[in-house]
Amino acid sequence: MILNKKIKLEKGSEDFDKYCRYLRYVFLGKENVGEKLIIEGLAVARLDLKDEKYKNELIEIEKSKRK
Repeated sequence: MILNKKIKLEKGSEDFDKYCRYLRYVFLGKENVGEKLIIEGLAVARLDLKDEKYKNELIEIEKSKRK
């Protein structure tokens, strides 16, 4: 989906997780790649409780897709 394409990385409320991995939201143009992965059933919404940036949108997408 994003291989060899220009993407935008957006930082949430935390820079790293407990394993020192960068935490970023990935965008391809204006499309949130995380949302697309959830919609296609390739990911689940697992977000840190501190990070509120896209939390509600991602959780709602996952709930609607589970139905």
